[in-house]
Amino acid sequence: MKTIKRVKQWCRDHIGSSLLATALLGWFVSWGMSWIIPSPNVSVGNFPQKELTCTLNSGFPLVLQVTEDEDFQILFQGKEVEEPWIYNITIENTGEQPILNEDFAKPLTIDFEESTSVIKATIIEASNDDLWNEFREKASIDGAVLSINDILLNQGESITFNVFTEGAAGNINYDQRTVGLSKLTLKNVTKERNDLLVSLKKSTTIGAILLTIVAFVLVILAVRFMVAARKLKLELDKNILKYYELKEALTAEETENEPECQCK
Repeated sequence: MKTIKRVKQWCRDHIGSSLLATALLGWFVSWGMSWIIPSPNVSVGNFPQKELTCTLNSGFPLVLQVTEDEDFQILFQGKEVEEPWIYNITIENTGEQPILNEDFAKPLTIDFEESTSVIKATIIEASNDDLWNEFREKASIDGAVLSINDILLNQGESITFNVFTEGAAGNINYDQRTVGLSKLTLKNVTKERNDLLVSLKKSTTIGAILLTIVAFVLVILAVRFMVAARKLKLELDKNILKYYELKEALTAEETENEPECQCK
């Protein structure tokens, strides 16, 4: 108790020294803890990232069968469309930050390569009315290229639209120059679906081959079992026959010996 009272008295008499000692002790403790419990490295990955995903949902010709009737025509604004195709595309902000209008250093372009031209782009779904109206105002067509000058997409917001083209697109090329966005995330639902079907077909074919092999092996085993059973039955019949022949021989021998015994 006396020691504690002395320490308290010393602290009262030397309050400045006490505060300095406390600060130094706290600094040493925090410095030591920083070595024991290291803080996570600060990198670009620790910050919320921007991400813009473009998904090709479908693409198919509007006319599946070509008629030879010259009176049959598909027209758009009075002009004939010989090979009309339709593509359904969704653009979605899948990142952790909003993409603002001023983030677009240049328009987002979608080039339908090998198509003669883009006939029309029609929005069919949007997260809100503002997005709907903004797409209609900012979208433009130049040949086979659809351009979206700039558009505000908050996190999770998306737009879906149909693009009508003259001729099939051999490839759809997306291009952009957006602040904080190095590249687009591209998805092709049609290709993924086709790849899945191909994979399922391969799996089904492999499964059928395996089942055929298993069935063939089972047939061979069944035949071998039947042959072995047949051999065993023949061997058993043969042994039974020998047994009866031996038994008859012994019985006959005993019958012959009985009179001789009676005579004696």
